[in-house]
Amino acid sequence: MNKQEKGDNAYFGSVRFFKHLIITLVVLAVLIPVCIAVVLAGRTVKLKQETQIGQEQNKRLEEEQKQLKEELSSLSAELDRMQDAAVAETETEDITAEHIVENTEDWELLLVNELHPLDSHFHVELAGIGRGQEVDIRIQKDLERMLQDMEEEGMHPIVCSSYRDLEKQTALFEEYISEKVSDGWTYKDAFYKAKTRVAVPGTSEHHTGLAVDIVGVDYQSLDAGQADTKEAKWLAENCADYGFILRYPKGKQAKTGIEYESWHFRYVGVEAATYIMKNGIVLEEFLESAGVSDAN
Repeated sequence: MNKQEKGDNAYFGSVRFFKHLIITLVVLAVLIPVCIAVVLAGRTVKLKQETQIGQEQNKRLEEEQKQLKEELSSLSAELDRMQDAAVAETETEDITAEHIVENTEDWELLLVNELHPLDSHFHVELAGIGRGQEVDIRIQKDLERMLQDMEEEGMHPIVCSSYRDLEKQTALFEEYISEKVSDGWTYKDAFYKAKTRVAVPGTSEHHTGLAVDIVGVDYQSLDAGQADTKEAKWLAENCADYGFILRYPKGKQAKTGIEYESWHFRYVGVEAATYIMKNGIVLEEFLESAGVSDAN
């Protein structure tokens, strides 16, 4: 046996061997848990990251599903409205103005203008519609439904004027005349101009509670620019579905006595409104075509 073999045999079983063995075992006892802990920590972090990503994906999917449901609901409502409008149009193609008048409540077709002042004993039951405005209680629901549908389509309509008593109308009429006189107009010219813009007290549709002036929150001036707002365009296209008409359209001043007002809408009932708006006429012409003698 050579020296190398003797040395190896002497090492195994020696104190030095057991010392090294113990040190190795101690190191392994420390390193193995540490390695396991590191691996587990890495897996935990990865799992948390994957969980967070999954939660974000689920949240995004929920938001997309919610948005899709809202879009589908909006499309469904629009489809229903279009179908209702198509049915109404089909049903009214052969209906005459006389037939509509016969089947419409008298109050809905009440004519008020310079030639037809409101009876001094006229009375209307009013209902509030917000912002201190009031209308005939019988049109409240249809008006609120129209305004709500506009809101749902991203618009922000405001009823800036509705029912006015005689005192309020007189104040507005005189205020308009005073402004024109201050600008250098004669009282006579200011008076006749006021008749086309404010209406002589007692001859305004606002006395009836059936008329409203509607503007958008982004543009509230009652001038030519109002016609270009999305609210005015939407109303001109859809108001009949709710029983309203654009009361003073372009080119009809000779009939109505009032200049074009893109903001002034009047309730006449769905059937009459559909007929009037479809045929591009005004209330005076509708009643004349129906043979209502006092419309002339």
